Amino acid sequence: GTILIVDDEEILRTMMTEILEHAGYSVLSAANGAEALALYREHQQAIDLVITDLLMPVMDGEELIRELKALQPDVKIIIATGSLDLAPAEKFLAMNVKKVITKPFQIPELLTTIRQILSAS
Repeated sequence: GTILIVDDEEILRTMMTEILEHAGYSVLSAANGAEALALYREHQQAIDLVITDLLMPVMDGEELIRELKALQPDVKIIIATGSLDLAPAEKFLAMNVKKVITKPFQIPELLTTIRQILSAS
């Protein structure tokens, strides 16, 4: 499967990419929502899951989620955020986000979550 990682912290994108590739996934990454949306449009057929932060420049996670859902209502999304102060997890789960995890998260937890979501499709 192919996973799109969206986070404005380069070190986190790099780390996540290495972990997910090691686990056998193909990975695309973007520094903000606008970049992610362009990548998603280009690789929509290949991308199985999007993991996005909420706080990012240019286009934030919430706007990205709305745009992705407009393109593909069934898109599978995990939010990985350091802060849920902006909006409660319930709000995003109501938008049909599959899971909201808070940073710093445990790698095994992330991989288990990804496997569960991808196997449910």
